[in-house]
Amino acid sequence: MASCSEEKKLILISFDNQRFEVTEGAARMSETIRNMVEDGVGGEGILLPNVDLKVEQLCPALI
Repeated sequence: MASCSEEKKLILISFDNQRFEVTEGAARMSETIRNMVEDGVGGEGILLPNVDLKVEQLCPALI
């Protein structure tokens, strides 16, 4: 199993263009993001139009 520093990172982009780098494992905890990754979405980042900065403030352990 890869350590957190070796694990692939994904960029999540909120509706207000805030960018958050998270591990793929953390991002896959969301079924929606997991499906997007499996569908090949996310070259420059995964746009999450219904997410704002408050989510990052509530879930800092994922960032």
